[in-house]
Amino acid sequence: MEKSSGRSWEEIAQGELRFEENLTSGSDNLHPISVYTASKLHHAPLWRRLAIAWPEIHFTARWPTNFVEPEGRPLYPEDSPAHAQVFWQQDVQDIENSNVLLCYAEGSDVLRGALVEVGIALALSRHVIVVGESDCYGTWQYHKNVLRVKDLLEARNLLQLLSS
Repeated sequence: MEKSSGRSWEEIAQGELRFEENLTSGSDNLHPISVYTASKLHHAPLWRRLAIAWPEIHFTARWPTNFVEPEGRPLYPEDSPAHAQVFWQQDVQDIENSNVLLCYAEGSDVLRGALVEVGIALALSRHVIVVGESDCYGTWQYHKNVLRVKDLLEARNLLQLLSS
């Protein structure tokens, strides 16, 4: 498994779960921020875990649960035009219902659909948070609505700041 900042996403999620156990009952005062996640399909298990580990963040993307198996494989490996029409319509709706788009790539990930989603978010004047370094992050990463962070923990901190 590819690691970010020396820690796997499983270690990050488990560390965040332990952090959440230490929070006081004042969680009613949290102001959730709505976040759409854009990445390769094989990162779906990461988004599922973080949706639990980061309760102060509302993850809006339906694709990690609707169209991807628990292991991260596409539920429908051979997309049909009808299937693509449905999932792209849902993706656009989910981005519209978000405050921020979180774009994530690791190692040799080659982003395609995630870049379309970034473009949709920028066209809707949403903030985009870019995590880490990737050859897929072109000049758009310098757009005024794009914020860059080194890893997911820094992304979480930034999302908390944006929600306050």
